[in-house]
Amino acid sequence: MGIIKRISKKVWLILLLGLMIEVLFDPLSRILNFSENIQARVGLPHARAKWDAQKVNHYKFDIRGFIPLQCFFSGNIEVKEGKVVSTEMRSEADKDPFVGLGTMLSEGSANSPFLCNYHNYTVPHLFDELQRWSQESPSYITRISFDSKYGFISDFGFGFSGGRGLLSPEISDCCGGFTIENFEVLDE
Repeated sequence: MGIIKRISKKVWLILLLGLMIEVLFDPLSRILNFSENIQARVGLPHARAKWDAQKVNHYKFDIRGFIPLQCFFSGNIEVKEGKVVSTEMRSEADKDPFVGLGTMLSEGSANSPFLCNYHNYTVPHLFDELQRWSQESPSYITRISFDSKYGFISDFGFGFSGGRGLLSPEISDCCGGFTIENFEVLDE
């Protein structure tokens, strides 16, 4: 009976130590972020090949997202032959909690971040930029998803990788990103 009590005390101590490490340093979120980085590096080329093979030249979609302290965007985008030809603020944008925090569907300026300029909202431009990010700063990508039918990037998040533990010096809630919904191929 004494051996069982010692084993259970040891197990409880190990579990408690593991819990303390997670609360203080949050190594699990680092592992999760690492898996997203791998998905980006492996998934981007395959998704781009899928997109390019379909030769979609005229399409529209809804996009929404934000870059902290820079811009907020939420609108309908139409793209034809590689150029944004039409933009419109989303009708439900007025219900979005981020309204008023930044510019919506801005043309950007010379110093604007890539995602703060709606002229960049073409699928090839988004692929090019995210490919650059995955090569230059792979740990900056926190989430990425691709459309199963067309291959475009349907959800993307970026920010500081790392833990959210109490003793972690990194702040992880300062991320940005975008989501593409209601994608539709238009007739030529």
